[in-house]
Amino acid sequence: MTIKFKDAHLAQIFDAYVEIFNDPNGPLWTPEHGQRKGSSTREAFWNGFDGIRLRYSKNTWAHACWAAGRHCAKIQKSQVALERQRLLELESKRTHRKALDKAIKRREKESVS
Repeated sequence: MTIKFKDAHLAQIFDAYVEIFNDPNGPLWTPEHGQRKGSSTREAFWNGFDGIRLRYSKNTWAHACWAAGRHCAKIQKSQVALERQRLLELESKRTHRKALDKAIKRREKESVS
């Protein structure tokens, strides 16, 4: 947990929402895997996830849920960035490998001639 709450109950709420975010069949998701709002805490979570800055009193469930949403968004963005970097590196290796294969074929043709 990145955010520290003085109130242990708010810390538990934060941790629970971070955990259920990763469950595609959990209460944060619709059956179509969209955002399920409909309760003040779920809406606060998605507001945090979507980067909507609202002022929740720091000692409320809504603030803990909003902070959990913001935390999950940051983690997801960093995971997406890492995956994008990995794909770019793979593509670079493929391109480099193709160039090497062409150079080898060219040398083989030259040595045969």
